[in-house]
Amino acid sequence: NVQIIVRLHPLDSIQRYEKINKNMEQNLSFQVPGGSLKGDANFRMQDPMFINELRDTLFYSDVTINTCSSTSLDAVAMDRPVINIAFDLQEKPYLRSCKRYYDFDHFQPILKTGATKLALSFKELTKLIIRYFENPELENKEREQLRSTMCYQIDGQSSKRIADSIMEQLD
Repeated sequence: NVQIIVRLHPLDSIQRYEKINKNMEQNLSFQVPGGSLKGDANFRMQDPMFINELRDTLFYSDVTINTCSSTSLDAVAMDRPVINIAFDLQEKPYLRSCKRYYDFDHFQPILKTGATKLALSFKELTKLIIRYFENPELENKEREQLRSTMCYQIDGQSSKRIADSIMEQLD
């Protein structure tokens, strides 16, 4: 009894997933951020409600899965377990593999906290999903540590702090 929500990157196209969408049961749905322009799904305008939809989706998620995405931090901000995919469905050279993303400097602080888990194979991904279904509190302390170092304050006032800082610089 699992529902899967696939949230596309804002620049991705739902057309890439038509085969999957047609062959899956009703437990799969796609979220496509933004509205299409000129009736073309490849050209979209960001929807102002995007952040609310993302917030609600993460809040009600039991586990989030992504490939080296800032969504990891969004999920950690909501204290949701995060699994990062670090394998390709077909063997690829390192420089074309998703594994390389986890060597990028910007993601190292996230990995070092242990707040997210890397799945190095499909079998490992399945085990991690089941692990979090059975005990979502795992890595709770690590997520708390990551929140305190990377998310600063989760009080809904970030935009105000940014605007205040800009105004202060302009003065």
